[in-house]
Amino acid sequence: TNRFITSCRELRRGNSDWFALWRDDRGIDDETWVEGVKRGNFRLHPGTVSEGCITIAHNSDFAMIRNALMNTSLVQVPCI
Repeated sequence: TNRFITSCRELRRGNSDWFALWRDDRGIDDETWVEGVKRGNFRLHPGTVSEGCITIAHNSDFAMIRNALMNTSLVQVPCI
């Protein structure tokens, strides 16, 4: 399961509508290992250009997803 968390780094870049996709593993970070390959910086954002991100082509569709995510109850995530 991935957690959708707004990334401070994206806010600085002017991508405040972007969501970081972090793997549910032992750490809260921007990197993970998949079949021996280090992967990271996964994002969910509007648009059609992707460098490994999940993109939503239509702004109205992204707005619905964003609204749902922003209105989801927050949960505490224990630090390891």
